[in-house]
Amino acid sequence: MNHVLKPTQKQARRDCPVTSGLATDLKRTALASTLALVLGGCSTTDATSGGSLEVIVSGESLAFSGYQFPATPGQEVAFVDGWSVSFDKVLVVLDEVWLSEMPDKSSTNQALMGSRVASLKGPWVADLAATGTGSVAGRNGGGERAWPLGTIDHPNESGADSFDPSQRYALSFSFATATKSVKFLGLKSTDPDWLDMLRQGYSHLFVGTAQFRGSQCRTTNPAYDFATLPTTVRFRLGFREPVISDNCQNSELTGTPLGGEEFQRGVQIPEGKQGQLQVTLHTDHLFWTTTQHDAGVPHFDHFAARARVQGPRAELELGDLERAPAPRLLDLKAKELPWRSCVPETEYILPLAPSTVTLDTSDATITSLAAFVRQNARTMGHMNADGLCYVRSKDASR
Repeated sequence: MNHVLKPTQKQARRDCPVTSGLATDLKRTALASTLALVLGGCSTTDATSGGSLEVIVSGESLAFSGYQFPATPGQEVAFVDGWSVSFDKVLVVLDEVWLSEMPDKSSTNQALMGSRVASLKGPWVADLAATGTGSVAGRNGGGERAWPLGTIDHPNESGADSFDPSQRYALSFSFATATKSVKFLGLKSTDPDWLDMLRQGYSHLFVGTAQFRGSQCRTTNPAYDFATLPTTVRFRLGFREPVISDNCQNSELTGTPLGGEEFQRGVQIPEGKQGQLQVTLHTDHLFWTTTQHDAGVPHFDHFAARARVQGPRAELELGDLERAPAPRLLDLKAKELPWRSCVPETEYILPLAPSTVTLDTSDATITSLAAFVRQNARTMGHMNADGLCYVRSKDASR
């Protein structure tokens, strides 16, 4: 599988888990499935007639293994401009996960659904870059790890005795700002990054290192001196994005989706068994140069061009990106930054127009690189790898 694609193509991200029998690549083959596999790999048989649903959260193997350059065998995504990116911490605060009736209530408005029937309440803070004791296998194979949030064992908000195995339920989840009342997954309450996250009121915190590893690179402006960019960047990106991801599509369902959507919405809970679903965080969204989900390819040059040099390493925080006007990006010397590619042209074609790094904001009014990155940070949450959700602010009405 190629690790990067031409901008007009979708980026294939997942390998099919061997145990589930369901493909999780964006280009899906229709597969026969029983009701027990509709959710993807129901795990245990229950003595009762009612089914249950285990909920886990993962940043995929990319959160703990990083994005190596050149890509290692089996690595699904790489930075086309030659950077290796690794994470020390990927901290996220999840507030609640819930199920509602009628995920297909509207074919044109994914935000519309029926009444809530069940919930699993946090909040939790999880380090998705950690894989220690208590972590479990993720849904997508390839060594992916996840953290269990808990189990929804009955419709605890509707009064019904059990879930209807013939129905699909809408799945929603929410991120929240840090609070002292969290349950810790993969880190301790004394972790200094967590304490900083708490002080700052972050919902997400990404701490890591980027190192330039590219060679034989192509660029849209050979006269630009890329040697002026740092080759090692320590980054610390904190976000206050307490958003709700509503009525998510399920990339493990094989039925016909509504309208132009990629997958059917919702989950089915198998009778007498425990199903499992995964809240999946796509860390590569932070490094896109577009807000279009089907065209996102990660770059780091535009981050490195705004980093501050402190001693032998450059440092980067979200505040440094506030001072980077958008959508046309400049380096710290106010020079236009050309596109660069360090992968074969068969894997990625350099944009020719515009010839300098220009953010695709999809007509949104975005005036800084920081605002652009925050916008993409809102869309990181998915269901079962690739299922898109309707994203809204927690204080906004539907």
